[in-house]
Amino acid sequence: MTGGQMAPTTLPGMKTETTPYGRDIESTGAPTKGPEMVAAVAPEGAYVARGTIANPRQMKGFIKKALENQMAGRGLSFVECLSSCPTNWRTNAKQTWEFVEKDMAQYFKVGELRVPPEMKEGK
Repeated sequence: MTGGQMAPTTLPGMKTETTPYGRDIESTGAPTKGPEMVAAVAPEGAYVARGTIANPRQMKGFIKKALENQMAGRGLSFVECLSSCPTNWRTNAKQTWEFVEKDMAQYFKVGELRVPPEMKEGK
């Protein structure tokens, strides 16, 4: 997506090229919570997480665990990384990180949503 149009993670009320008056849940639907959808239907052994560009160390850990889960053959892995487009939002890197951390991470739960028992702490 490169034109500043509404994305699945555009927050309610946010203005975009395709929602100039702000995202209205009544007419455009609510933001999509992909990891929650995957976690709800994924078979046992799945690893599901969501991180943000504002915490690269955590994001790297989620990706590492997802790859380890796949390589161990336990099940599928799904990792979402929340970000925004500084070009269309006309923000610098710091403002982009702050928006993702302050606004997006409040709406979209950040963390591990589903972890196979074999990957939990102490195992």
